[in-house]
Amino acid sequence: METIKLHEVSKDMRATCCICFDHDLETEQMFSVYLCHHQFCVECVKRYIEVKLVEGGVLRCPHYQCESKLTLRSCDNLLTHKQRDMWGRRNREESVPATDRVYCPNPRCSALMSKAELSKSTNKEAGVKRRCVKCSQPFCMNCKVLWHNNLLCDDYMRLHLTEDDMMLKNLANHNMWRQCENCQQMIERSEGCIHVTCWCGYSFCYTCGEEWKHGAMWEQMIEEESVPVTERFYCPNPRCSALMSKTDLSKSTEEDGSMRCFQCRQRFCINCKVSWHSNLSCDDYKRLGSNPTSNDNMLKVLANEKMWRQYVDIRFATHVEPNGSKEVALIDKGCL
Repeated sequence: METIKLHEVSKDMRATCCICFDHDLETEQMFSVYLCHHQFCVECVKRYIEVKLVEGGVLRCPHYQCESKLTLRSCDNLLTHKQRDMWGRRNREESVPATDRVYCPNPRCSALMSKAELSKSTNKEAGVKRRCVKCSQPFCMNCKVLWHNNLLCDDYMRLHLTEDDMMLKNLANHNMWRQCENCQQMIERSEGCIHVTCWCGYSFCYTCGEEWKHGAMWEQMIEEESVPVTERFYCPNPRCSALMSKTDLSKSTEEDGSMRCFQCRQRFCINCKVSWHSNLSCDDYKRLGSNPTSNDNMLKVLANEKMWRQYVDIRFATHVEPNGSKEVALIDKGCL
């Protein structure tokens, strides 16, 4: 059982908050973490909790590198009713393993359940049909939707693709999101490597969507090291990005001058490093056919501000972007 201890400071002494650095605080204005006794002003802790609850981060002591966790009980008097509910729901979620969580598809319910809990309350003859333990609505465990009577899962998914589903798919394709094969959640990789772990625990490759296998990333690094930097070429298809060598590509040029990725088989232009621009020369494509994205424009602005130069013919490079885009070099020191 958790015991909350109050560590009072003499009323004559003034306390300092390690977050806002206000050094003229009274004891009543301070909050002490019961496990580690680190102290912060109440207002800073309130804002910290608010942000962490929205972000979904772990609620630990705000002190640098402190691993002590904040608890709902010790912070109860700092929370609003809404924050108290959010924290309570999070505690319930954390009590169920990520791979075992099931949410009721009824939008007026959305109750959290566990697969183990559902299997105990369901007859073996029910198949994939389950019933919410809170609202009692029947739903399909496979499709994660309300029960589709007399329809197989594949038939239901084909017949009930809504306008919202289409908009989501188009948005996902435009933003190059990936859908977890295990729980079907949409995932966006904002930074980091291509090895992605979904909240449900399923690990996969963000590039191809396949399940991540132990050692795959190490094998990719070894494969890259086997190709000289000046020879490396990456497929411009964002869902592929396969590594190829320019020498190997030159042996498999198509009749119209295009080249084809060894992995996804999409055609591309090795000069422009984009998908094949049929019936357009490279110069015409750059002038007429390409639509610079906001990222391209931001890169140009940043390159101008930093006075970076773009290589025309690379003789050396310290970093090559995996998407096959033209490299921008930054001279940190030395001659021109």
